Amino acid sequence: MSCHIGDSSFLIARLRKNNFELFFMSKDQYHNFNFPYQVGRKLDTIDKFIFEEYDLCNKDIVILATDGLWDNLQIKTILQTVNILKDKKTNLIDTQKLSEVLSKKSQIMSFNKYVFIIILEKK
Repeated sequence: MSCHIGDSSFLIARLRKNNFELFFMSKDQYHNFNFPYQVGRKLDTIDKFIFEEYDLCNKDIVILATDGLWDNLQIKTILQTVNILKDKKTNLIDTQKLSEVLSKKSQIMSFNKYVFIIILEKK
């Protein structure tokens, strides 16, 4: 079960034919341009949250991040990074390394050193 609001998002990458591909990407929510829904705002209450449920498969990768990642890296770049870093024999990912590489790439693109990323892998 997932629950999210605003422009902090997540994606699920699924292994297909030895490559991770986009399986699902959560949708951003905005009041207006550059004005995302936010927790704590009087207008943005629990009824604005998006609740969804997905069945994860073995080796699925879930990347949760703030807009610091999504605003600076294309999904294509993120998936390419996942596929470059996966072990070629086992298709497993060093999630710590993936988090560090995505953070660094995003930082380079934005010149913002405050990017928060959490990566989960179902084994």
